[in-house]
Amino acid sequence: LFCLCSTKQEEKQASGFLVAPDQLYVLLESNYSKLWRYSYYASYHIYDLANKRFVEDSPLPHEIQYITWSPSDHNLAYVYENNIYLKPNLTGPAVNVTTSGAYSQVYNGIPDWVYEGEAAHPRCRRQWRRSYLAPKISDLGTQLVWHGPSGDSYLRDPTEAAACWCLQAGAPNPKVKLFVVNVADPDTKTQITAVPEIADRDNYLGMVTWATSDRLCVQWLSRHQNYSVLSLCDRDSINW
Repeated sequence: LFCLCSTKQEEKQASGFLVAPDQLYVLLESNYSKLWRYSYYASYHIYDLANKRFVEDSPLPHEIQYITWSPSDHNLAYVYENNIYLKPNLTGPAVNVTTSGAYSQVYNGIPDWVYEGEAAHPRCRRQWRRSYLAPKISDLGTQLVWHGPSGDSYLRDPTEAAACWCLQAGAPNPKVKLFVVNVADPDTKTQITAVPEIADRDNYLGMVTWATSDRLCVQWLSRHQNYSVLSLCDRDSINW
């Protein structure tokens, strides 16, 4: 149980909040700006419940695409400008997990238009289990066609001409790579590849979840989603 007075929420014009698992900090969400069906941008402020003050040292960037607390304690992982960041110390700088993010080309930790709309997947494809993080990378390649605004699309700025780049009909699905990252050493990444039964097909990466702290459950689906393979990835002393 925690108590946060309304004046603190009004100070940041907060429209939502997210409590850390240890209930020592709260994230206040403001400047909500919808992008597509599930995705949106927002600003976040960290509030220290014990000391009753906002954490102003090393503030979070604006227009964050996704943010979450770690399963325990109060570490943060977030997506900004299509890249994943870890913030193990709330008053210290964030650590890059990825640097390849590019608008309309490479999406780290969040779905592209195909995965968000066509595959009907959740807003973020990133699973955190204590010491390991499993982000997803989408590479759209070059099979793109311009798609103007629709009822489910919102421009971040009225002067923007862009709405969305979408795949051409019949083009291959976006290329997706799944990596397990050691949060204690973000440079240590292990790729989880599709099983042979589906690797040669045009496929989707489906459910990704931690069964235990050392076992990752991954679902791969065919393009028509009428065939799926569920694989369990176990960790030995070093590899997966």
